[in-house]
Amino acid sequence: MKRFVRIAGLVAVVALAAGACGGDDDDAAADGAADTGAPATADDLERQTWQLESYVDDSAGALTAASGDSAATAKFDGTSVAGTTGCNQYSANYELSGDGAITVGDTRSTRMACPGDLAAREQAMLAGLTNSARAVIADADLQLLGENGDVVLVFTGATGQAFVDTTWGLINFRTPTAVTSSILGADISILFADDGTISGNAGCNDYTGTYTGGGDTTGDLTIDSVERGSEVCADPAGVAEQEQGYTAALESVAGFEIVANRLTLLDADGRDAATFES
Repeated sequence: MKRFVRIAGLVAVVALAAGACGGDDDDAAADGAADTGAPATADDLERQTWQLESYVDDSAGALTAASGDSAATAKFDGTSVAGTTGCNQYSANYELSGDGAITVGDTRSTRMACPGDLAAREQAMLAGLTNSARAVIADADLQLLGENGDVVLVFTGATGQAFVDTTWGLINFRTPTAVTSSILGADISILFADDGTISGNAGCNDYTGTYTGGGDTTGDLTIDSVERGSEVCADPAGVAEQEQGYTAALESVAGFEIVANRLTLLDADGRDAATFES
């Protein structure tokens, strides 16, 4: 009888050990390097603007949470993906197949110097896009996976600051030859009021105008009847030219998009006409 008890006890110990090992495997799957989501469809990718939630920034494959400041975004339109890294604007062509397989081409981006951790995040994000091999939807998030099945980028549905009655400070605007930021000491701002008017400062003179469209976080927008004050502006150097270029950028606007605390005004070609932060 004693011998039987010893054998039964041994079996129980082995069973417990096996159960513990199985539990570790489950935890590893939950922690997550590998995908557990459904293959992303074209509708999944294109139905909204995606905001970067986390990204791989080291060789070990660990995911790092993206800062809520200076949100990074991705907007897929069927043939190209474009957005902001939180510092520079970028775009790239892509192809998506029925099983979620995705190929993203080389990225093109503006070349502003990025402060602090934004430079490392930008590099990791653009590398994650071009290294993506599969797109899946998991818990309503968009996950881009590498060739080995590990997650390289995670995006969530974008939300944003209110369009109206928010004072937006300019980050940069588009001229016919370049994308330029405001001159030091000549900050630019804009505010959209709910009565269809705009107001702000162009770096020296205050200005006003009207707009149609606007709304929640994305849509059509046109800006008209922009009038600046009459002060002759010479200091800092270049501020008069800045005002003219900024006004022209406003008059080229055909749409807008808000992600987190960033407002992007878009021209008729879908390019960034001007970008602001609240």
